[in-house]
Amino acid sequence: YYTDYIDGFDKYGGGLRAFSLRDGKAVEITPPPLRKGIIGRYDLIFGADRVVFDYKERDGEGFRIYEAAVDGSSWRPVTFPPPDEQELIRKYRARNLDFWAGKPIRYTHHTDDMHPAYLPDGGIVFVSTRCQYAILCDGPDVFTTSVLYRMNADGSGMKRLTNSAVSESAPSITNDGRILYTRWEYVDKGAVSVKCLWAVNPDGTGCVEIFGNDIDFPDTCNVGRAIPGFDNLYVYI
Repeated sequence: YYTDYIDGFDKYGGGLRAFSLRDGKAVEITPPPLRKGIIGRYDLIFGADRVVFDYKERDGEGFRIYEAAVDGSSWRPVTFPPPDEQELIRKYRARNLDFWAGKPIRYTHHTDDMHPAYLPDGGIVFVSTRCQYAILCDGPDVFTTSVLYRMNADGSGMKRLTNSAVSESAPSITNDGRILYTRWEYVDKGAVSVKCLWAVNPDGTGCVEIFGNDIDFPDTCNVGRAIPGFDNLYVYI
């Protein structure tokens, strides 16, 4: 999964649209400046008038979180690169050039903010590589691990919620207000499987398994969502 945001993108350009099932019309949500990059995952706010999404403009830059009105009337960036982003790029890129014998490295060791979702308290949860961890089986790629973060709607008050050694992804909100997400770790299992569904409170407490921690097939439970009206039924891919 982490190869997507490390080196998996080579086709840029696209957008996000709102499609009406009533009349078949589509409204362009993303403004022209954001149509030259790549949009990842997105989430609709509870009032259905705004959408939050992650966006990557070009190689050498990380994904950042943006918010836009669903009618296309306004948009704004919510997260920005950390103040020491360029210093980190120089530091870790130089460290890993020896491993690749001096060959060009497409990934420049930037940070990424991805997979945003609105929280019931008005905040936004997302995953980020700001923790500066590396996947255990892929040491040369620093910042490959993404863990859960939360922030206020304006991007302030950023806080790390989890501290996993391997990647977490695709947070969404359960019917009781918890954060449902995919967690990947190696404890008592093989390196490839199992990536299963977990939940945590919006303040980072009460982390608990939801499904799949002790099964080997399917080996990945990703992009989980709670089924409305049920407290113990979920869908995932």
